[in-house]
Amino acid sequence: MSVNEKKNMKTALFLFMALSIFSCKNDKKAEPKLHAENYTSTLNDQAWNGLMEIQRNDQDDSLTFLAIVQPGNEEVLFMRIKFDGVGSYSLNKGQASYYSTVGRDVIVSRYALAPHVTGQLTITNYDAYHKQVEGTFDISLVKNYSNGDKKPDTLRFRNGLFKGKLKN
Repeated sequence: MSVNEKKNMKTALFLFMALSIFSCKNDKKAEPKLHAENYTSTLNDQAWNGLMEIQRNDQDDSLTFLAIVQPGNEEVLFMRIKFDGVGSYSLNKGQASYYSTVGRDVIVSRYALAPHVTGQLTITNYDAYHKQVEGTFDISLVKNYSNGDKKPDTLRFRNGLFKGKLKN
């Protein structure tokens, strides 16, 4: 990642956090507002949103989705699919995980798909020319490592929406 991309990411994160603080509203009926390079979801029935990055690897036709939250502890939801355009993709073992860190280097929890459990990632809009992608996700992950983390044994991400520009 170049210095300019890091500056842009930090600026976007600062603006997002500032807007989140000043525009908080407890209205469960409101439709989520989704801007480019963002995602929104519920995590165990609580609002969960932040910055996201989508990468396309043309060598193996994969699409990697990273949803990143940084409220002191860094949290990352990772999903990877064999990309074939608009459509629904089942997420199986090894295609989705979640981890949280302290100080961006010490892993305090790690989650993965349970055996025989699938998640869902759906690409609802794909513009190859402008490299834009939008979609939804729904996934449950189980804890497979904890180092003092107090998160529950299962994380349920529901009603996930994302929108972003592909990075190669």
